[in-house]
Amino acid sequence: MPRLPTWMTAASPRRDAALLTLAVALVYAATADHPALGSSNRYVESCREMVELRDWVVPHLAYVPYFEKPILTYWLGAICQLLFGGGNIAAQLPSGLAALVSVLAAWALGTRLFGSAVGLGAGLLLLGGGLFLATSSVLTTDPILSACLAACWWTWWCWEDGRLAGAPRNRWIWGFWVALGLGFLAKGPIAIVVAGAGIGGYVFLSGGLKGIFATLWAMRPLAGLAVIAAINLPWSIAVWQRDPRFLEFFYVRINFQAFFDGSVNHPGPPWYYIPVLAGALMPFSLVMLPVLAACVWRAVADAVPRLRRGGLEAAPLATPVDAAERLRRGRLFLASAVLFPLAFFSVSASKLGTYPMPLFAPIALIVADALSAWPFRRRWWVPLAGFSAVALLVILILAPAAVSVIHQAVLDDRLAAIGFCGMTWRPNETDVQTLRNIDWSWLPTLAVMEGVFMAFLAASAWASLRKRSPGWSLALLGTGFAVVAAVMLPHADGIIRDLDGSRMIAVIRDHGGDPAGVPVAERDRVILHESVVHDYELVHALGRRTSIFSSCRELGMGHFAEVTPPTTPLPDKGQPIPDPYAVSGENLPANSWLYSLQRLKDEWNGPRRLWLVGKTELLDQLTAAGLTYHRIDHARRTILVSNKGPL
Repeated sequence: MPRLPTWMTAASPRRDAALLTLAVALVYAATADHPALGSSNRYVESCREMVELRDWVVPHLAYVPYFEKPILTYWLGAICQLLFGGGNIAAQLPSGLAALVSVLAAWALGTRLFGSAVGLGAGLLLLGGGLFLATSSVLTTDPILSACLAACWWTWWCWEDGRLAGAPRNRWIWGFWVALGLGFLAKGPIAIVVAGAGIGGYVFLSGGLKGIFATLWAMRPLAGLAVIAAINLPWSIAVWQRDPRFLEFFYVRINFQAFFDGSVNHPGPPWYYIPVLAGALMPFSLVMLPVLAACVWRAVADAVPRLRRGGLEAAPLATPVDAAERLRRGRLFLASAVLFPLAFFSVSASKLGTYPMPLFAPIALIVADALSAWPFRRRWWVPLAGFSAVALLVILILAPAAVSVIHQAVLDDRLAAIGFCGMTWRPNETDVQTLRNIDWSWLPTLAVMEGVFMAFLAASAWASLRKRSPGWSLALLGTGFAVVAAVMLPHADGIIRDLDGSRMIAVIRDHGGDPAGVPVAERDRVILHESVVHDYELVHALGRRTSIFSSCRELGMGHFAEVTPPTTPLPDKGQPIPDPYAVSGENLPANSWLYSLQRLKDEWNGPRRLWLVGKTELLDQLTAAGLTYHRIDHARRTILVSNKGPL
């Protein structure tokens, strides 16, 4: 213990990498043992079906082709389930590994730019951020894309830094192209857009338009595109041979059209990401956001006069750049990696809270660099830290009360709209049902966790005021948040979820509706109403194909691809052929897994037992259709009915 302060402050890359790896491993082990949450059900189930079907080309969801995302996430998830089984920790392991890559890339870039202390601090800041920490144990494409882009930022700057130091043809550029190709395989062209926006903005501010062309040529773009093609083309060709409509569906509709048309995928106003970043960076946002804004403004303001004077020579450089200029350019690069991609996300018509995750690594580096230079002796720092602590305490104390007020308003049908930062959220029926399905008994536990977190926050402030290493303060704050997350996240599935899939499936199995060892074709048919299809919790809990009653928007092209020949063009909205976003049993009554109301009537009184899961309003629909049903079970507003009584 007497040697611990020296060990914490002395520079040691191996120790820092080991500490960060251990921190990520502990956080993942503490938070990942929970069922799939929300849209994570789609990816976990798709990976399970990939292992079961041994189909490594076309991902499936509910045993229907699912073309919403490229293949890398499904491959990683399927490999983890194949090697380690289908448990919670194994199923979501790709996101944990992606978090480790992001943290180590941020640390390596920070160490190269600013030294080991800033690199370690940036890694801890990144790991302790609310959204990053939560998604590190939830399998989606965003953590994997973020890891690929974090590797892009690191490898590209290592190449640029070597070029500035007089080594224009160093090998780091190949690492950049490989990371970019993997990012493309994880989520498509958005990887190239985000990396290109950040790097292009930096090069433009450094050397103008001439610098862009010179730097791009120095990056060996033809060879780089060949690397990206070598990573992506084999799978693209294979899936195109299975169904040629994939290219139009994914690249045109899901990417190009979604940029201009918010109705395709998650609309939002231009200022959408201001409150999103405030929430995503909690509990550090009250300090990080002002520091981030000031540092980005200063870096750009410093570069603009140079740009007006013609910029600096971009590539090849006649003489190596001195250390001060390389440091200035490094800060400008980080600012550009945040500013320009964020502008692109803000301009896009389609928005989602996890989209800016690739920016978290450069944000953590910018803030860690600024905090490391703060003069802790000055009096102005103490009020700022005190204000941040008090503001955070007020937010945490008022959060349960605010949630309770919203809950009561929903129960009384008094909730009309909520306005925040210029955005108005008007709950629809699905939102109201979700709020009504929340288990509010967790509020006392949250109050206890607030006290625990505030104790760590106070210890962090004390360490900073005593002039300890920044690593101590960040480690204490990150530890506090990790403790709270370790307690709360495993229970998230019981706190907020649209339906109780595990319970419903257990009831069906208890009644003999899904016995093990019986061929699937001979088991009872399980039908999901459209109100409970979203995110496929029931599909994943059942582990086999289900039927769908009414319509299903979520499967998108998967439905359409299965019920029409591959040569059938994708229809536009309004055409007689149903749009793949709104495939309905009324339009395709003969399909084996898609039920229209007429088909349900025909089979309801037949010899085969049918299990039907939906929201409570499903009962009114069955009554109006003249069908006699038996209520088997219910969980909050989700019900299970059957055409035959209990066994």
